[in-house]
Amino acid sequence: MAHIYQRFKDQATRKALCHWTTKTLYLRKKQQDSAVAENLHAATISNETTLTPEKEARAQEGR
Repeated sequence: MAHIYQRFKDQATRKALCHWTTKTLYLRKKQQDSAVAENLHAATISNETTLTPEKEARAQEGR
């Protein structure tokens, strides 16, 4: 990254580029975190709705 900043001698341009880079990386990380959370939530729901042999046995015992 340092070589990119060396190309820009203007302090305002360097500051803007640094801000853009930081913001982009933050938003990308935030998007990845929300995707992981969605996948985890979907997996939890599918595990709760899927009948496993143990769940079937408990359901039949309750009848």
